[in-house]
Amino acid sequence: MHSSGVLFAGLTYTGIGYIHRSTNNGLTWDAITLPDYDSNYAVEHIHFNSQGHVFLGTINGVYRSMDIGLSWEKVNSGLNGVHVYSMAIDNQDHIYVLTTQPGLFDGYYLSTDNGDTWEALDWVQDIGYALDIVAADGSTYAISDQTIFVTSDGGQNWSELMDGITAEETFNLGADLELTPTGFLYTAGRYVHRSSQPVFSPTMDIKPVGVPREYSLILFPAYPNPF
Repeated sequence: MHSSGVLFAGLTYTGIGYIHRSTNNGLTWDAITLPDYDSNYAVEHIHFNSQGHVFLGTINGVYRSMDIGLSWEKVNSGLNGVHVYSMAIDNQDHIYVLTTQPGLFDGYYLSTDNGDTWEALDWVQDIGYALDIVAADGSTYAISDQTIFVTSDGGQNWSELMDGITAEETFNLGADLELTPTGFLYTAGRYVHRSSQPVFSPTMDIKPVGVPREYSLILFPAYPNPF
């Protein structure tokens, strides 16, 4: 949901080539055409920056709207592969994407100018190809199928965030990372894991001094299904 209350959704089948937008809590939806959308895949990633601009990560690259979704433009300058596999925007409005080309991964890219241009990042040698990335409070988190990584210096140095996860649980760790408004980091796979404490301080709180940069994880059993 956008800060203005507008809802966005990417739909399959007849919704392909459009982004759907609702201004009345989902009672009705408008289909907004995406320019030059020449694919049969739905929009996979929807993100907002602090200025209220909307960014879509799609198989055709990155789309940007600066009027809350009424009009859209492609912003792919500098991207090699344009299939956006994972995407995140941090609190400095830096945009991170991992892209692929047909049949293979491409690499990570960063935009610091609202998507106008992109520069390649050499993260692959440190963290491989992440299944998901999220960013908040100066840190970026990435997850592979067996490891969670964190960097606080823009990817110059990475550390593993695995305390509390056993060797058995790292198998098929998951493909989804989520940061809640209260600052907790979640990952879902065969099990659901949550950081034992917030990894960042919500903006409505007074930020404490000396918050440690090392976190442990708590396991919430979700398999086998008890029902």
